[in-house]
Amino acid sequence: SGIIPFDWSNLRQGGQDIFQSGEYYRFITANFLHADILHLFMNMMGLYYLGQVAEYMMGKRNFVIIYFICAIGSTLLSALMNIWTDPFTIQRLIGASGAILGIAGCLVGIAIYRKINNIYYGMQVNYQPLIMILGLNVVIGLVPGISFMGHLSGILTGLAAGFFYALLVDKKIIK
Repeated sequence: SGIIPFDWSNLRQGGQDIFQSGEYYRFITANFLHADILHLFMNMMGLYYLGQVAEYMMGKRNFVIIYFICAIGSTLLSALMNIWTDPFTIQRLIGASGAILGIAGCLVGIAIYRKINNIYYGMQVNYQPLIMILGLNVVIGLVPGISFMGHLSGILTGLAAGFFYALLVDKKIIK
């Protein structure tokens, strides 16, 4: 996550933060690595179900852009929190769940923007079940070995991205 070890075979030697190492590609690549086949399967199942709705609402191009914003936001915020709260611990952060939960957060952000502004067109999202799913995933993040901050930062990035996306669509800046 935020701290890169000097030697992966001997983690006790310490490390440097990701900004010192200049290995910024990790903010993207971490989203495509998975611990095992079950981890990959669960992420792909979530992406399949949430992605269908999101892609239908936003279109392919906007979906891909928001997916990558959520992916980078999830890993970047997790890395910053790792550096800020526990700079002497190397935390592993892999998987697409931050980006996928970001898509769920994005749908909630769109729904909330529309509700606040009384916008009722196209597909409406019932955001209450999504909020329950997001809350459950934050709790799941408390299980050892699962990144709480990865899940939470993905959700927060998605909420912001969805709200901003809905604003841009409302103002007819994007389609």
